[in-house]
Amino acid sequence: PMSERVMDALLVRCAGKREGWMFPSPKAASGHAQIPEKAFREARERAGIDSRLVLYTCRHSFATYAMAQTGNAFAVGKAMGHANMQSMATYQHPELDAIREVIDRRNANQERVN
Repeated sequence: PMSERVMDALLVRCAGKREGWMFPSPKAASGHAQIPEKAFREARERAGIDSRLVLYTCRHSFATYAMAQTGNAFAVGKAMGHANMQSMATYQHPELDAIREVIDRRNANQERVN
């Protein structure tokens, strides 16, 4: 899924275009899209962003944030294109404080009932 921000940026990039590739390859006879890493690197360089930011870092940050906010490993896995849930393990950063808070709330609710 694309965010509104990404959609807006792509619409600006395509302003006035009616055909062709979003990230064309000047070397390919068909004009087919560039390899994503190369397109990312070129865009990063044009934007003057530090070269330590790589495509994998952005992908990992997206998945980690999406997991933390949704807790839905299946949806995030699907968005990432993973074939199995084991691939999602690297994006899960369990916070034990959250578990403690859930149990404390449960216990407080149980005390009110009794």
